[in-house]
Order: sequence, then structure tokens, then C-alpha cells
Amino acid sequence: MNNKKILWWSLSLLLLLPLIFFGYWIFISRVSETRSPASKPSSIIKKILILTTMGGGGNLEAGKAIESYLRNDYTIESSFVFKDLLQELDPLKLVTAQEYSGEEIYNLLMPGKYFRILSLIYELGTWYIQLQKEKIHIILKDYFTKTQPDLIISVIPIINNIVLEVAQELNIPFLLMPTDLDVKPYILNIEKPTYKKFYIGLPFNDKEIMVPFHTAHISEEHIAIVGSPLRQSFFMKENKKLLKQKYAIKENKLVVMILMGSHGAHEIKDCVVELLKLNSPAHIIACVGKNEESEKELATLSVPPHLSLSIVGFTPHIADYMAMSDVLISKSGTLSVCEALYMNLPLLLDGTSSLLPWEKFNHSFIKQHGFGTTIENFNEIAPLISAMIRDKSWLGLYKNNIEKWEKKNFPQEIKKLVGGILK
Repeated sequence: MNNKKILWWSLSLLLLLPLIFFGYWIFISRVSETRSPASKPSSIIKKILILTTMGGGGNLEAGKAIESYLRNDYTIESSFVFKDLLQELDPLKLVTAQEYSGEEIYNLLMPGKYFRILSLIYELGTWYIQLQKEKIHIILKDYFTKTQPDLIISVIPIINNIVLEVAQELNIPFLLMPTDLDVKPYILNIEKPTYKKFYIGLPFNDKEIMVPFHTAHISEEHIAIVGSPLRQSFFMKENKKLLKQKYAIKENKLVVMILMGSHGAHEIKDCVVELLKLNSPAHIIACVGKNEESEKELATLSVPPHLSLSIVGFTPHIADYMAMSDVLISKSGTLSVCEALYMNLPLLLDGTSSLLPWEKFNHSFIKQHGFGTTIENFNEIAPLISAMIRDKSWLGLYKNNIEKWEKKNFPQEIKKLVGGILK
């Protein structure tokens, strides 16, 4: 081989080396991208899709609680179904020229207790959802196919029969978590389900809660008792005496707490005015939530020397206030009821107006089990609390019944249930 050929090959090799190196680098990069899932830890983490709603604080809080307990072990994606997926089908968007969704109208009407209108919207909504069943089926199937969850968890009512059909069609496990003790809206049009990967998580083992399942021929094999999906603070034991010192509440006073939901309610003032008629020492905790108007009204009230009043705006420390309280005057929502039960706090539920269909059950539930009673008129409040002050055994009986009631540790139980489903 002469020197010219050697030179030519040498130059060719020098020119080709960068190309060879570049090609090799691309090859290695492609191989890295297409490795098996076992070599990429993130790809083997199971994915959970939580279907939630912005209508009502209970559903929203339940979804957040479930996510908080599972996010360390799973990839979590939450979807506001009615807002994110079904907005185009929302008839109230059309009626209000795109100004308000059904969820927004619900949240606007709740503080004013326009329960008859809300009940009518609910009835029309359930009819309309089933009328649009085929369209919703297509939307959900497309969404589940794209997101590819390993488990679907729903905390919303009305549409779960459609979710179940799609989950079964795609062979995705489905866990239904009713956030109301009255489960009928959550199992609407679900009868004799045959899907083996369909699960239902309930807060309590109670025969009255189980009645709708028996009516729908839903086997108890689908059902697990997991406790109520509350924030972590409701599963922690607090020292009542230390909390009272922290919040400057005198030890010798009966503590009455008023809670009307995250948006507050216009009737809070009526409750406080009645409590200010008490002749015995007491401390009133009025939780007004986001209702600034109510906060201003309460600040103008004259409080007698033997009574004291704390006005609490929107706060993440509701569990602290419940732990300090001796009795709770509350709206009928299941979230508030379950929070009180987990804090062993007797209940006086607001029954001064018409009730939402799915909240009526809560009144009979607490009375049947001796956890508290219903207030049908605001002028009953002062005599009732006065009687409880005079006869401490009355409140003691309520408290004892609640303490004996079995309350599962939800953070532990949900992890155990989901772990079993996804094993």
C-alpha cells in the first residue's frame, strides 16, 4: 500500500470518526430512552386517578385527604369531572350564558340555605346525566384511555354507574368512596354489579347505611369499612387543657362551637344571639368560614361578662377547636358530622329549614345512635344548652355513645385497601 493510499485512508478515518462517535451517541441515547420499565423506578409506580368535584366542601376535602395519604406511594392525578371533562354538557352554563357552572351555583346557594332550589337542581341533574349517558361514557373512556390509571377512585355522586361501566370495559379497578352517609346518590343506577374489581369504601359499619346496597343487590364482598376520609389532624389525640391555654379559653366554661361549612351561613348570627341569652358561664366559638359579612355582624354584638366569644374565619385548625368544645351546633353535612364523631363531640344539627335529600339521613343517624339531636327552631338553643349545663349527664351520655362507636383509622385503612387492590 503506497503512501497516497495510506494518507487517503487516514484522512477518511479522521473524517468518519466524528460521524461514528455521533452515531454511537445517538444509539446510546435511544437505548437509554427505551430501557425496560424495571430500569426506570418512576415507571413502575402505580397511578391513581381521583375523580372529584368543586361542588360542596365535603367531596373536595375527601379527595384531598385521600390524595395526601396515598401520594408518597403512588402517582396521583385528580380530575374535577364536571368542570374539566363534562363542562360542555353543563346545562346551567348554557342557561347563564357561560357565567356559572352547576358547581358554582351550588356553592352560591348553599350559604343561603336555598335547599329546595338545590334539591330541584339535583333531581334535574340526575335525570340529565343519565340522558347524556352515552356521551359521558365516550368522554370518560377517552380520558381513562389517555391517562391510563391503575386505579380509579371516585368521591362524587350521580355518575358512578357510568364510571363503573367504563372501568369494567377497560379492566381498570374502581374504588367508590361515598362522602355522604346516605349512599343512594353514589350508587344511582348501579344494580347487581358483576365486576370483580369494583370496591366501595365506607366510613362506618351500620345497618341503616347498608340498606341501599341491599336494595341494589350489591354484595358485601364489594364493601370495605375504612373510616371517614378526614385530614390527618382528626386522627391525632390532643390535650384539651393545653389547647384551651393556647387559645385563651377558660377551663371552667362550657365550650359551644358553631360550624356551618367552609362558606359559613347567614344563620350563624341567629345561633350566637340565642347563646348570648345563657345565664351560666360559657365560651362560644363561631366559625364563619369565608363569610366575611357574618364575621362583621358578630363583631358588633354585645357579649355579657360571664360569656366569651371567639370569631374564627377560614382555618385549617378546625380539629383543635372541636377538641376544646363540649358540644357542636352544625349544619347537616356529613363532613361536619364525621369530624365531630372522630373528635368525640356531641352534635346539635341545624334542622331549622328544609334539608337536602342526602343530608336528612344524618339527622336520623345521630339521634338513633344517641350522638346528639336536631334543633328545629333557633329559640330552642339557649334552653337546650342551659339544660345540658345543669344536667351534665346528658352531654356525658352523648359523648359516651360516640366514644364507644367504632371509628376506623382512615390513613391506615385506605393504604391497606389500595395496596391490596394494586398488589
